Amino acid sequence: MARYYTVATSATLTCSAVCDFQNPGAYTWTVPSGVTEVTFEIWGAGGGGGAKCCCECYHGGPGGAGGGYSSVSVTTAVGCAYAVCVGYGGMVPTVGSCALHWCCYGQPGSTTYITGFNLSNFCATGGDGGHNTCYYICGCRNDPGTGYGGNVVACGAGGAIQGYSDAYFWRMNHSGSAPFTGGSRPHSGDHCCPCMLGYPGVFPGGGGATVMPNICCCCSQAGAGANGLVRIHY
Repeated sequence: MARYYTVATSATLTCSAVCDFQNPGAYTWTVPSGVTEVTFEIWGAGGGGGAKCCCECYHGGPGGAGGGYSSVSVTTAVGCAYAVCVGYGGMVPTVGSCALHWCCYGQPGSTTYITGFNLSNFCATGGDGGHNTCYYICGCRNDPGTGYGGNVVACGAGGAIQGYSDAYFWRMNHSGSAPFTGGSRPHSGDHCCPCMLGYPGVFPGGGGATVMPNICCCCSQAGAGANGLVRIHY
């Protein structure tokens, strides 16, 4: 059963009962003595937020989308080795310019997965990168990640835009969250702002914030998507 995620500060690769893989990369987990059933929970990584578009400063797009989620309980055997891969969050896009009427995208988050005995296509894909817009609101899609191969699967949330006005050049944009996690990152803007870095995604699997729009064309970078997570219960 899925749990609301909190960081397990004492988690190590030799822990008992619950084992977390919080850093992106490839690992191997071997079933310890006395264990005949195991539950795997996985979160895909979040997409990065959209970069600042210097060709038009007023229009900020949605933040990065959240990664997907999947969980499954399987019978297993002592000594079985499972290959674990934790997804990387979408990278922070740099300050830059783009041609008029195009979008400046963040990078998507990558897939988290586990392979091994009694698992089939067990994975959680990453969320799309967020985008910023030049001159007008483009119809760019911002798809969240999805879970596959589990008893319980869920999609993350896409980035969103709230509150837009041509008169005041104001907008609030949100990144997407991953299922059963701590939520999204808002980023609002009005008139001028200092040079700043957007909020990173909420771990695990949250999308990074797209930078706020402003009439001064200030330099800004969007937030990175949060990494994925593998949690093993046994």
